[in-house]
Amino acid sequence: MEQKVHYRPPVSRSRMIVTGRQLAIFVLIVISVLLGLALPFLPKMAQYLVIALVPAVAGFVLILRNPYLGVYFFFLYSVLRPYDFLPFLRPLRLTMLIEILTLVSWVVSLVVSRSRIKWSWFHTVFLAFVAVIGATVVSAVNNYYAYQITQAMAIYLLMFIIATNVVTSLERVTKIVWLLLVIHLYFAVKGILTFVTGQHYIATTGQYTSGMVGGGFIGDENDFAMAINMMIPFVFFGLFYLKGKTRLLSGVLLLIFILAVISSFSRGGWVGLAAVLVYGILNVRRKLAVIVLTAFLAAAAALFAPSQYWSEVGTVTDTSESTANARLRYWDAGLRMFLDYPVIGVGAANGGIHMPYYVYGERNPHTQWGRAFHGVWIQVLAELGVLGMIFYLLMIAIAFRWLFRIKKGKVPDSGDATRQYLANAMIGSLIGYFACASFLSTAYYPHLWTIYILIVAFVMCVQKKSESGGNQSAPARVAA
Repeated sequence: MEQKVHYRPPVSRSRMIVTGRQLAIFVLIVISVLLGLALPFLPKMAQYLVIALVPAVAGFVLILRNPYLGVYFFFLYSVLRPYDFLPFLRPLRLTMLIEILTLVSWVVSLVVSRSRIKWSWFHTVFLAFVAVIGATVVSAVNNYYAYQITQAMAIYLLMFIIATNVVTSLERVTKIVWLLLVIHLYFAVKGILTFVTGQHYIATTGQYTSGMVGGGFIGDENDFAMAINMMIPFVFFGLFYLKGKTRLLSGVLLLIFILAVISSFSRGGWVGLAAVLVYGILNVRRKLAVIVLTAFLAAAAALFAPSQYWSEVGTVTDTSESTANARLRYWDAGLRMFLDYPVIGVGAANGGIHMPYYVYGERNPHTQWGRAFHGVWIQVLAELGVLGMIFYLLMIAIAFRWLFRIKKGKVPDSGDATRQYLANAMIGSLIGYFACASFLSTAYYPHLWTIYILIVAFVMCVQKKSESGGNQSAPARVAA
């Protein structure tokens, strides 16, 4: 007897009562309700952790799905440093978690897509520079200091490699630029408000300043001014290359950033501000617009800055002034350190340990233990020797060479001036950094390595777009 088989057609996804996505949303709602009900009964610190848990988990899921978002969150968290004003975030070690998740996400994407790692001459030089720093762990007097710097620089190198592989379009580069601009807007406004309200007073000089607007690498007025100066070229050139609301926003940010630098009362900050503005003025074709803009900014600065500020910046060339005289002595000490340790220097972050034995003009040299060099060039030379300086200068040369080649290229027929805008802005940002860093010990600060990430990612995007479009004015191939 023949058995009848009843055929049941498969149920389509559109006819399913509950989909997987709906179930996930329902579970999240239930968890949120339970956490909300339990929140009032938890200790205060636990409440903060619960509140941060949901956005953190959502962010981690997004990172695992897209490594570019990991790079974006890395910039957001490492530059903004929210744990400085939300201390309960500090024990979570979110920076480390973001780095690990971004690495995992990137490796998985490479395996799935079977893509090759993009590499350039800059990657090779950067790797060599970090290798020199690592070598000083063995030779340095204080191995732990050198190890800490090696670890930090290795993380920068890792994020540099990942970012230059996942930031694959000019749109992505631009998004990160605007993220950095918004973050620095927060710092700039905070510094201006501190200065205007007189919350930070330096008794020794009788000055009100912006004070410490953040922790880490922008905790000092000079470091704060340098960070803001690096952002100014992006909004200065935005006035001439961008359109619509972004052009207006660039003008507002430019004014705020300039006032922020003034509020710092940093003479090195003034040098950096003058350098980036001069570069900007000389590299804009619309001279009448530049003249009007310069007059407006000069008037705003004159109205905002007190007479003490102009007296302070007027002493920038006075080498007999106490601070300038001390800087010259530290530079001399650094040079003599280099002569004694010429190959790989005294070791990363070890210059201050050797300072008592090399600085002159002090009754008690031991008071100079831990002093900074007050100059990035002397710092690299003394702590990393000739090898470190060679790779440091090579990175600078490569970055400027690539950017100038793009800057000189013709604007595409579509009228998109993004290439020229970013090239000019990045050149100006480097100028602002080195103008300020010449008076600061910033060899291992994240500022330079952040702009290098943007530069190399930008150059690789231009190369990719030019090769696919057959643009003959594109820069030469950068891949090693």
